[in-house]
Amino acid sequence: KEALNEFFMHRSIADIKALLEAAGDLDTRLRGELITLIRGETLFSEEKFLFFVHSLWPQLDENEKNDLFVATINYPEPCFHAVFDMMDCSLTQKHISAMLSIASLEKHKAAWEFAADRSPEMGQFLNEVREKNFKPFMYVRQAVQVGSLRWFDAFISAGFDLQEYLDLSARDFLPKLADLDPAGLKNRLAGVRLLADTTLQDDCNTNEGKRALSELIKATVVVS
Repeated sequence: KEALNEFFMHRSIADIKALLEAAGDLDTRLRGELITLIRGETLFSEEKFLFFVHSLWPQLDENEKNDLFVATINYPEPCFHAVFDMMDCSLTQKHISAMLSIASLEKHKAAWEFAADRSPEMGQFLNEVREKNFKPFMYVRQAVQVGSLRWFDAFISAGFDLQEYLDLSARDFLPKLADLDPAGLKNRLAGVRLLADTTLQDDCNTNEGKRALSELIKATVVVS
């Protein structure tokens, strides 16, 4: 097993291609080893990853295809889109939940939005926000952290109480929101009150975000 793993990790695509062609249809063990490697913590080059996926795809069952699609979160975004274009089966609810969770940690916007758009749970959360039965602080924060203004706006449009979240923990998301949309920050936060915490802007990563947040705090400040 270790020798096989070393071969896949360190040999050229040409050498691996020759081995796979000689093997013909991959047996269960060999296919399992490749899938385990691709899903593991040791990352292949983008070129080698896509070679493996293209080589394996015709022999994979739906669960294995779902596994590999979720694994693309650990690779550059072109890998995600390449495997997405190959998907010829439905993404299971288990894999949607896994993708949503992993993508939020990896700050992978495309994967997070893909999973959120297809998650029955997220649709249910929006309904519960409208009915005032749910406070999706974690998911609003995730949307901002991965850079999904579209989903942030969806929660706000559903009636999410942004003022309550700002009062509880503005630092969770406000600096990142300022970085994402400095020009639109004032409109997105229209009608809310901000505490006089001038250190918030220090958590911004862009000068534009810092300036937008600083100006907004000055304009809407409430002394704590």
